[in-house]
Amino acid sequence: MNKIHKGDYWSKMNRSMNFSDTLTAYIMNLLNSYVQQYNNIYNRNFKPFETDRPEDRQRRLVGIGRSWVANIKRAPHVEKRAIDYAEWVLRNDKWIWVWEDKELRKLHTWLQENFPLWKLLRTGGDFKNVSDLPHYEIKRRIWIEYNK
Repeated sequence: MNKIHKGDYWSKMNRSMNFSDTLTAYIMNLLNSYVQQYNNIYNRNFKPFETDRPEDRQRRLVGIGRSWVANIKRAPHVEKRAIDYAEWVLRNDKWIWVWEDKELRKLHTWLQENFPLWKLLRTGGDFKNVSDLPHYEIKRRIWIEYNK
């Protein structure tokens, strides 16, 4: 597939779902199955955008204001306990990733009402100073407790 977005933030899409441990993999794969249910019900095309992230990429994203977790080693994506979603949309005969707040809010609300493990997640919709609706992560205290 052709490169669909310019710039560092979009260039590192990973299609593999790579997580730190079996609990995180289970929860995120289950979440992904619910996102697919949502897609089927509402005729949308949300897919995982990014899961694990190298430290140097996290540092660059913080530097350009695309991530807010300055403690690089503790960033949820670096710890491989997070996933971001974006939607594939056909525009001008090309498939592109989009993050449209209106559609992301609908997905977020639907997941909040239907995903059975919602309380184990911290989402970009929960952040106090910024909205990052595509973002879902295992709460750090749960992740640490499991990985002791």
